[in-house]
Amino acid sequence: ALVVVVFVGARQLHPGGIRGLIGDFVNESSSNPKIKEHRDKMLDTLVPIGAAAICLKEHGENTLLKDAVINYNKRNQVMMQKLIVSIEAAGGMSNSEKDLLDRQAYRKARRLVDKGQNTESTCKSLAGRINSGEFDLKK
Repeated sequence: ALVVVVFVGARQLHPGGIRGLIGDFVNESSSNPKIKEHRDKMLDTLVPIGAAAICLKEHGENTLLKDAVINYNKRNQVMMQKLIVSIEAAGGMSNSEKDLLDRQAYRKARRLVDKGQNTESTCKSLAGRINSGEFDLKK
């Protein structure tokens, strides 16, 4: 029974179950250290965008939040492009690494939205946090 609980628990924590968790660990640990550093920065840029997408999906239209994300992208476009060029110059990312990045970004965005007492309240304050520059890439 304990094995079933452990397996079901892991499957709920990670869409790929235990195999997915092990695969993520292998992908992350086998990555080129330079690419991993750039991937971590890219992950940070995706979190507010992902959180905004979750909020819009779960709580409906929010013009302020949409505008905040558009402005965030404009403010950070040059730094994001440099980051992409750096990743490509270091050898690029495999499809597995890209999938890992997507899963990590979703999990971090989900944690950001779920942080606190009420996701609706978190979502309402997200536009202000994005506009404040809290998530902006540092040069």
